[in-house]
Amino acid sequence: MRKLLVVASLLLAGCSSLNPIIDYDASVDFSRFRTFSWIAERTVIVASGRPPANPMIERHLKEATRATLEDKGFAFVEPSDRPDFVVAFTIGSREGVRVTSYPSHSMARGRAWSPHWGGAHVLTHRYTEGQLAIDILEVALARPIWHGTAERAITTGDRENMSETVSEFVKAILAKFPPK
Repeated sequence: MRKLLVVASLLLAGCSSLNPIIDYDASVDFSRFRTFSWIAERTVIVASGRPPANPMIERHLKEATRATLEDKGFAFVEPSDRPDFVVAFTIGSREGVRVTSYPSHSMARGRAWSPHWGGAHVLTHRYTEGQLAIDILEVALARPIWHGTAERAITTGDRENMSETVSEFVKAILAKFPPK
């Protein structure tokens, strides 16, 4: 039973890390950008077509993104002040089931060290995978210049601390923005 718990813990721990995928226009000189804003008053596009269960998600996204970009030296301005770039978000989630099986065995009677293999133990784990994409568009040329996305299984703890969860996603995605 201990081995089972260790294996399950390792599997779940491996699923909790964020490995963002980044793409950008290499022809853009990102060093000339100084100011940013939101693409619109409502910045979130919902990938599944359903609004998120937590109506505070957009506020958390804006706060985390603004703090992260300001820490990187960019200044937030109102959209009417003609920022260098604007930010948009796409969020989504999907339900999944992880199935893990491992062989079970017992020692055959009468033979001290002869394993008898038979059957398998199967574990199933239901989870929700959260996804966030951040898109950055250059205002002057009205074109996308940078895209980052991350996804991972969302735990009950993540849901209970949504502000921290969103901040973790945003920081991971924007870690390599601007590209050098």
